[in-house]
Amino acid sequence: MSNKFHLPETLKTATRDEWRALVEKALNGKSLEEALTTTTSDDIVINPLYTDKDAIAAAQPVEPGKWTRASLNRPWDSLALIDIPDLAAANSEIKRAFESGATGLWLSLSNDIPYASAALPLESVEDVKTLFDGISLEGKSLFLSSGPNSLAAAALISLYIKESNNAPAAGSFCLDPIGVSAALNRLPQDEASRIAEEIDAALALRAVNSGMSPFLAAGRLYQQAGATEVMELALTLSAVIAYARALEAAGLITEDAFSAVDVSLAATSDIFLTTAKLRAMRRLLARVKTASKAGSAATGILAEMSWADMTVTDPEVNMLRATAATVAAGLGNADALLLLPYSASHGVATTAARRLALNTHIIAQEESHIGTVEDPVAGSFYVESLTAELAEKAWAMFRDIEKDGGLMAALKSGTVREMITTARQETITAIATGKKEITGTTVFPNLEEKQPALMSAPAPAAKSAPTEVEALPAAAKGERFEGLQNLLAAGTSLSAITAALEGKNTPADLLPDVSTRTTAEVEALRAASDAALAATGQRPTVFLANLGSAAEFTARATWARSYFETGGISAITTAGFETADEVAAAFKESGAKIACLCSTDARYEAMAIETAKALQQAGAKAVYLVARPSLLKTLGEEGEGSFHALLFKGNNMIEALSEAQAIISAA
Repeated sequence: MSNKFHLPETLKTATRDEWRALVEKALNGKSLEEALTTTTSDDIVINPLYTDKDAIAAAQPVEPGKWTRASLNRPWDSLALIDIPDLAAANSEIKRAFESGATGLWLSLSNDIPYASAALPLESVEDVKTLFDGISLEGKSLFLSSGPNSLAAAALISLYIKESNNAPAAGSFCLDPIGVSAALNRLPQDEASRIAEEIDAALALRAVNSGMSPFLAAGRLYQQAGATEVMELALTLSAVIAYARALEAAGLITEDAFSAVDVSLAATSDIFLTTAKLRAMRRLLARVKTASKAGSAATGILAEMSWADMTVTDPEVNMLRATAATVAAGLGNADALLLLPYSASHGVATTAARRLALNTHIIAQEESHIGTVEDPVAGSFYVESLTAELAEKAWAMFRDIEKDGGLMAALKSGTVREMITTARQETITAIATGKKEITGTTVFPNLEEKQPALMSAPAPAAKSAPTEVEALPAAAKGERFEGLQNLLAAGTSLSAITAALEGKNTPADLLPDVSTRTTAEVEALRAASDAALAATGQRPTVFLANLGSAAEFTARATWARSYFETGGISAITTAGFETADEVAAAFKESGAKIACLCSTDARYEAMAIETAKALQQAGAKAVYLVARPSLLKTLGEEGEGSFHALLFKGNNMIEALSEAQAIISAA
């Protein structure tokens, strides 16, 4: 007897049209496209069903991974975020992280570009020795956050590695001069000279520690500013090309030049888009290297949990976002993954919060076995199609950038800022109108949430005025970087060198503010409510005037409560009322300043206008109605003048809730 499972004949012969007919029958008259088709920010249509006919270009070559599977024998490097502004506490945290299964570290060295809530106070080689006291980096990976002190920090860490012989096996010094200039909106006065410094550093760093790459083209910076997936891919690829060309010009062969540049991309809670984006980057890199005759040069891809994806409201939901990012990074074959502790958006995370982030890696690797199979989503009709579309759109944008002079030229011309600003505003609008839902922030908000516990770490010490730093050496090969190392060895602080380098920069207008999340306006409403609670002991409130039976009002009352509480306005829920007088009496007793009617259209036709007038006579400063705009035609002119506003999915909730808060506070 055969043990093989055989599908029923009806399943084997079902056609796409038959499937479609059954689905549309269940959609109560809606078309399949209307109900189940969506579109990404890059105008990629996501269909409800994919077949082998949709898996376009699935057989294209995919760039292999660099560090983990090949040399370190692990699915991906599980990076522990080290952002504690106290070296002794940071040292203890590193030991705990390694004991608990971390295989690498991400050192937060600058707060100018938010990677975390704080930064390590590393100023000298002695500080680095304190940080790594009793810790072996053998077999581990090490990453340094890109920022204004990247060059000096690379000199400091490499000097420590040279002196201590405590070298990590993999990682990156994360030099990214173009990305940092863009994120900080500051351009070097002498761009050629500053790039020469970074190239100098790259050549010296390869000699000190071949395990760590000098450059990291950080796509996450552009995503944090508001870039779409296609923009992030195209801009990151342009950065890779810019650095590889500069390294070639400095004397490296093409293969070595590409091997000196790794990539980071943002890992968001959208599993399929992140997975496809990571796979698309490998495909794009393979295409570039084939055209450049870069041979077998391998590029490491780091997935960084998106700082822009984190929320301040209901921060525990960030654990779910971290889980989704982990699944996406594993399925997308990332070489390393940085997860942020769920409370990082509030401050310096506790050991417990950091352990939860690390355990997410471990569960995914050891229990779910994500990453055991290389390219596990290969052959998925949906993911293959999405990967190919992202890659093709990004390639077209990349070619346009290169045709116009490369990444730096595109930044200086304002092209990059313009397209990212447009994309960012579209995201903000999608959040405001409910098209993009954010759990715990715009849907299912929790006004009773407690602030997360934070680590009792001292605040970073204020930097003293930088000491005088001698002019940096000339740009002869290796001299500039060696000069930085000599200054550090002589006792000059890292911040002093950073200040000297930054003093050569001028303000620019290259990217939108990377430090402000697209959820900032919504979270500001909640912050205003928190401030009112702290000052008066009470949040702003809205009276939900529920009309009729529970069956009539529950759906819209539930939606209205979530809507108002998104803006920090606490909803006073009520049983159903049968008369306008009952509503008015209950409203007076509630102490609320505004009210919102919730029920069916039929009930509204019977008593909405009368109830609105009764509420206004009872002192309501504004009366809202949860209904579709078409209802106003039914209610007529009198209905139009009876309500302050109609609330429905699609109106701008940020504007409506801001106005509601203002009405309440003015009353």
